[in-house]
Amino acid sequence: MIDIELDNKPLTVPDGSTLADVLKHAETPYKGTTIAIIKGTEESKEATAEYLISTTKGDIGIELSAHQDVWRDAESGIVNSGVRWAGRDALAFGPFKTGIAPSHRDHEYMRWDVLFGTGGYAADNTYMVISKKLHTAAHGAPLDSGVFGRIVSGRGVIESLDTGDSITGIAPVERWGTIVNKIVTTDLATGIESGMRIFTCATIELSPDAPYGAEHLLAAVKDGVLAFSTVSHAFA
Repeated sequence: MIDIELDNKPLTVPDGSTLADVLKHAETPYKGTTIAIIKGTEESKEATAEYLISTTKGDIGIELSAHQDVWRDAESGIVNSGVRWAGRDALAFGPFKTGIAPSHRDHEYMRWDVLFGTGGYAADNTYMVISKKLHTAAHGAPLDSGVFGRIVSGRGVIESLDTGDSITGIAPVERWGTIVNKIVTTDLATGIESGMRIFTCATIELSPDAPYGAEHLLAAVKDGVLAFSTVSHAFA
């Protein structure tokens, strides 16, 4: 016997059953429409471009966008660095060594930009500079401005940092997601496997706050079937 779900209800069918056999147990009459089948799910871990920087005042989240190779090579030096200076426009952690090519050029930096700058225009004295407001400065950064990321969390922590504070740890941010093994089919000869979740219909709850939308939906499903002509992740 095979244990499955049919429209969110448990069902047991004999070995060797097909989709046609399962549909005999459906509470909603089958009209030849597409059947959705979820075969299973699994958790997956995905690396991101985000890092969590722990400081003596709290955690800061940064999302890298460029110079990621420089970041990786310098990470061990960054993690042991302290706030070298903190001003109204920016603050800097360091120094540490990198292989960047400093320049004397001024650049405009947006609030919460994170860049590699230098002291004395020497790569051996590189700093991680966090822009606290829109400003123009040289910072001894490379010709491309040295921006390698943005602050995505912990902005209040940044405002509280001062000389004497330091970085205590750096960790990559990993995200967990669910991968769904699914198919859609009209082939009633499809074999049934244990654990399948089979959906023959959809339940839609209309909102009383959207009467015009409800009217359009009722017109679209007047025959009990909803036909899809376009599929998209979002509509503008």
